[in-house]
Amino acid sequence: MKEGGIAAVADTVIASWLSADFREREPQIAAKMKAMLIASPVQGYLACCEALSTLDQRELLPRIKSPTLVIAGRHDTATPIAAGELIRSRIPARA
Repeated sequence: MKEGGIAAVADTVIASWLSADFREREPQIAAKMKAMLIASPVQGYLACCEALSTLDQRELLPRIKSPTLVIAGRHDTATPIAAGELIRSRIPARA
């Protein structure tokens, strides 16, 4: 990516953010998101990816004291339904 910039990975990234159905149904939104991604500074994008690759906050879930809604979807590759269930199961139930 350092040679080709973000444009070299933009289609793959957008495909992970938006389902094929959505991209076909809303091509203008997909194009705007791709343009936003490509306009991002490469160093900033790489730093964000590096930070997210090691971010694991699961140990903090039992400390949540507020009512919490966990949302997951079948097309979400970053947090699939099984991960959402894990998150939900580790947040204490509050009466």
